[in-house]
Amino acid sequence: MESCGFNPIATASLPISRFTDAWSRVGDLADYFGEISSPRRPDPVRHSNIYSTILNELLEVSVHLGKPDGRVDLALSHDGIVDRLTIRVDCDDAARQQVVNTVGGLARDNAKVAFRKALLSPGKAHPCLGLLELMADYSALIITSGDGDTLTLQVDVCLKDDDE
Repeated sequence: MESCGFNPIATASLPISRFTDAWSRVGDLADYFGEISSPRRPDPVRHSNIYSTILNELLEVSVHLGKPDGRVDLALSHDGIVDRLTIRVDCDDAARQQVVNTVGGLARDNAKVAFRKALLSPGKAHPCLGLLELMADYSALIITSGDGDTLTLQVDVCLKDDDE
């Protein structure tokens, strides 16, 4: 799951049912990953809070799109000021294709427009709203892959502190 140059920080693999049985676990895992990603940052509290928010969005999307009896695998790594969150989720082909069609080819320049459109659309919330939000608000680069039974999201985020 890692690329050359990125140093692994943490991994986790859990059944989706662990999250659906107790939704607070999404926040707990996001907070934990946020904390362990932040110790060497100039403002570790800010960094931790932002990464917790980012991972929370990714986990929510994964749980909503994933198979109830499936798994979510997470990997957190970094290369300098770029953090990479890689999430693999068991899902059906329709859910995977929806994500690929929504964010797979979306340029970061168009993310704010796509996010606004999805946010303001009437009816049920778009299942990829959280991914669009990450692209719009944090300039996240999201690369999608997988096959009919899995979806992998590689999410690269670069948070610069004021003194960087």
